[in-house]
Amino acid sequence: MNRTKLLPMLTSACLALVFWGCKSSQSEIAGLPPAKEIKLKHVYSDNMIFQRGKPMIFIGTGTPEHKVTISVNQSSAAAKIDKDGNWKLSLPEQPVGSSYTISIAGEKTLELKNVAVGDIWFCSGQSNMEWTVRKTDDSNTVIASANYPDIRLFTVKKARSPFEPKQDVSVAGPWQPCTPETVPGFSAAGFFFGRKLHLDLDIPIGLINSSWGGTLIEPWISFEAFAASKDFKDVAQSIEKDKIIQETPKSKADPIVEWLKDIEKFYAKEKHAAEAWCKPDIKDSTGWKNTKLPESFSNLGLNIDGMVWFRKTIEVPAEAAGKELQLSLGRIDDCDVTYFNGVKIGETGPKVPQHWSKLRKYKIPGKLVKAGKNLIAVRVLDSYGDGGLLGPAKEMYITNNQLNIPLNNEWTFKLEYAIDYQKNPHRPSASVDKNSQQYPTTLYNAMVYPLTDFPIKGAIWYQGESNAGAPKKYLHLKELLIKDWRRAWNEPDMPFFFVQLAAFYRHTPGKPLAKDFFEKLEPTDPNWAHLRESQLKTLAIPNTGMAVTIDIGNPVDIHPTNKKDVGERLALAAEKIAYDKNVCYSGPIYKNHKVEGDKVKICFDNLCGGLKTDGKPLKQFAVAGKDRKFVWAKAEINGDSVIVSSDKVKNPVAVRYAWSMYPEGCNLFNKAGLPASPFRTDDW
Repeated sequence: MNRTKLLPMLTSACLALVFWGCKSSQSEIAGLPPAKEIKLKHVYSDNMIFQRGKPMIFIGTGTPEHKVTISVNQSSAAAKIDKDGNWKLSLPEQPVGSSYTISIAGEKTLELKNVAVGDIWFCSGQSNMEWTVRKTDDSNTVIASANYPDIRLFTVKKARSPFEPKQDVSVAGPWQPCTPETVPGFSAAGFFFGRKLHLDLDIPIGLINSSWGGTLIEPWISFEAFAASKDFKDVAQSIEKDKIIQETPKSKADPIVEWLKDIEKFYAKEKHAAEAWCKPDIKDSTGWKNTKLPESFSNLGLNIDGMVWFRKTIEVPAEAAGKELQLSLGRIDDCDVTYFNGVKIGETGPKVPQHWSKLRKYKIPGKLVKAGKNLIAVRVLDSYGDGGLLGPAKEMYITNNQLNIPLNNEWTFKLEYAIDYQKNPHRPSASVDKNSQQYPTTLYNAMVYPLTDFPIKGAIWYQGESNAGAPKKYLHLKELLIKDWRRAWNEPDMPFFFVQLAAFYRHTPGKPLAKDFFEKLEPTDPNWAHLRESQLKTLAIPNTGMAVTIDIGNPVDIHPTNKKDVGERLALAAEKIAYDKNVCYSGPIYKNHKVEGDKVKICFDNLCGGLKTDGKPLKQFAVAGKDRKFVWAKAEINGDSVIVSSDKVKNPVAVRYAWSMYPEGCNLFNKAGLPASPFRTDDW
């Protein structure tokens, strides 16, 4: 099938003369018999909405070589159904309003009732866009008052199509007016966005929710976009190969396994020196540091790809000696080899599908278990993004029927080697099963493309958590997606608004961190901060806007439940950029800086009347000198700027703000109450 945008179903037949300039004459169409059967695409139903200012587009199937006629008010159009049973036509745009009735006539007449005309927004992304109203803050009150008949809701059912664009979407249900009965399962970010636009603009608003939790950005981008990109042409080539062979031959060597073999050969000396680290009594005990698990490499100060060992000594009571135990270590990113008293008891390597997300559970043979002290040693490889023993904490333990020993506590760790990419190649891209929702293009083909003939106002996007391991790459993928969707809808300037990732530390819902946990942390440089920076840089694309949410996150839950601020901040960006309203739509954005002696002056855009805090001293500013070592800094608002300094840095060079996964207490706002985006003045 041709991958270019189809005028589906337009091969030999012509469509309505009023819009498509067809070859068939009006008299020819008039002379055709009415279609015995007519079916519309799933996007058409009672209670639907059409985009104002655009022709009403209709697409469907029916009896070949027959006629279909559509009418609304005084407008009418007819089309010949082609030999394959497909048709597409349009009616002129209609005034903004609701309660339209549209007739689709063949031998029998179908009617679409309570149809509206207003603005339609496409809501997409991963779980934070999918997150429903019933799980958001104050949901009972929100749901009870959600009686907005001119907000129309439509949810696309999850579906995949790895190689070919689908002609229709799967739907969770037809278009529905927003009511207390229909809103609970709808996207919360989408609802709050649409509600604010509806109330502020006084027009009908349509919301199409097409999202899938945990997904990367790559599945949402088209094959055409990858093929035309100089940076990602290899993705398209890989898809073409997969399409030809359909599955990788079992005899084919896994490129990641081969790469790891080469890395291990390069670091053979380091590997040999560490062989004894799995044993209870090691001669060299220097260099081991203490930590509390679960924890990531980056938060241990290991901003590397490489191999790290973790060790823990446990006490086993006499009654458990000689009995088999179960060891659970939670999720380990990426791979591990695990030992008990010097003997390997399990491993999870690169051949295991999605090994980075698997919960590690290994049996400890009874013959290895002795009374008293026993040693657990784990050799952990990270080769992409951040790594570590990541929990959750409740999944870290040793147990049998009588015994339970928690392991979410003190361990020691030591670096075996860090991969030098000046001397070694980067890890090859992990292959993705073509049947997975993570396969490039698969969600675009099934959940985006079928709707691109249906005019919309713009799109909102909440995604990025799953791509945080490669933040620089994400910037280019995001640019590609925006350009791709604008091409697909044939709207070069289509408004596109997105959410910058909220504050977050590690996903262990229900397990709060110690009250002084963040007070002990020194400035770090995690991938999540770089991902937020990539999102910020996306604003260079015209007609885009960003909702900053750094102030509303949850340190132990990747899903902040305050989706009201998320949606309403997106709506502010839309009102300013898409509707040209005179509103403050963004928090302060870093503009420039100037070093003045032992201080740094930071200036901002989007002041909206000036800068302010939450009433407390500014937090989460860090400063560094030429040594590039950041320390926490004193920061004060001075007019429309912030002055940053530290007694520990006499000659400051660079400043960072909220540059961490969870910048606890970050509190720089403008007078409109919108938070400043995290930023850095350096490019280290």
